[in-house]
Amino acid sequence: MRVLVACERSGRVRDAFRLYGHDAWSCDLVASDAWGPHLQMDALQAIHRGTWDLIIAHPPCTYLSRVNVAYRRAHPELQSAAERFALALFNAPADRVCVENPIGSLWTAIGKPHQVIHPWWFGDPYTKATCLWLRGLPRLSSMKGPDSAMDYPWTGSLFPDSYPQPAVLRPERGRRVRHRGVDDWWRWPTPAGVQSWVNVQRSASMRSQTFWGIALAMAEQWGGLLADSPGLSAIGQRA
Repeated sequence: MRVLVACERSGRVRDAFRLYGHDAWSCDLVASDAWGPHLQMDALQAIHRGTWDLIIAHPPCTYLSRVNVAYRRAHPELQSAAERFALALFNAPADRVCVENPIGSLWTAIGKPHQVIHPWWFGDPYTKATCLWLRGLPRLSSMKGPDSAMDYPWTGSLFPDSYPQPAVLRPERGRRVRHRGVDDWWRWPTPAGVQSWVNVQRSASMRSQTFWGIALAMAEQWGGLLADSPGLSAIGQRA
């Protein structure tokens, strides 16, 4: 599978897919922080460079995140440009597309996200609400938290004893909450020992990096290994 990870300089999602044997490339205007296949160019040009089976995009959130509301109010033209950029990535010419961003203005520019996840669901002890807009992809199944109750036979996992954790083995029990129309479990009660990533890491570049647990979940679940497993229905699959 040819995979393009747009707007990524860390190379984490790219390397996770390459671990599973896929032809994965990262793309950004700057050089990659880690050695590996990298296109140093505009993402809107990269999506048209050849044929991609899967595109995962991380558009910059400076003018999109609700945290940066002061920037958005001071520069509405930049917010509008950022929203158009993210929408163009979501409509990229590929059958499988994921756009990742924090909670912010993309809720109206693209629509309500199909899933909102936290790193601690996938093994990293931090909270960081991350929205996923999906086309032709299933929601990620997690180790703990919500969406770990996927009723399908699990085989071939790198972590057969713990990943993903079956619903019957989960110690946490939460209450399903609808937030602004998104029917998701992202407000699942946070267990002890889990802390906010924003409070731990002050560097903007570090805060924007994808956690390894999420990157590996994307590679394992979206990399084609589970294509024939029952219970995994794609969202927005093209006819």
